[in-house]
Amino acid sequence: MKFSHAWADVSNQNTVLKLALFAMTFIAVILSGGLSVVSLKDPLIIEKGKSTCAVLGSEEYRSRKESIDELQSFFKEALSQRFDTSNTLENLISDQERHFRLEEQKKLKSNGITQAIVTANLKAHQLDESRVILNADRLLSVGDVRSAFKFPLKVQFKKVTRSIENPYGLIIDKIEPATSEEIKALDAIK
Repeated sequence: MKFSHAWADVSNQNTVLKLALFAMTFIAVILSGGLSVVSLKDPLIIEKGKSTCAVLGSEEYRSRKESIDELQSFFKEALSQRFDTSNTLENLISDQERHFRLEEQKKLKSNGITQAIVTANLKAHQLDESRVILNADRLLSVGDVRSAFKFPLKVQFKKVTRSIENPYGLIIDKIEPATSEEIKALDAIK
């Protein structure tokens, strides 16, 4: 093989390699730009419910009305966050209720008592758009001794922006014991 042919082959290979390097650099820049655009979009939110579906348009998702199942699920989770001794999450309750929870848990802990809310048969009666009466069960335990009590509550909740931490878009604003008239109205519901 002549030296001029070998040099022409090396030169052609260099040209091909330079073109391949340029093409790969161009593709990498395009992909990184596309990836950064996609990563800055709002996240895909999957709606919780009997059937799972992706919710399109995050603004539509953030402003839509809650379903009955969603409210029921919210109250179960929020009551657990407010009253359960073992629950450490507090993203569904207001700052005031968080403060009350902290004080209550300190008292319970000093007496060696643990508390849980049983929401398996949660009954609810809606008073208005932001208040509801709930009938749950309260379970207190000291060592191996457990006691269950009816726990009727009047719960005031408010809407907040839906987020990954709070997919319901609701928080419990205030919890107080239900009055005897409210309990009678709740017991009348079948």
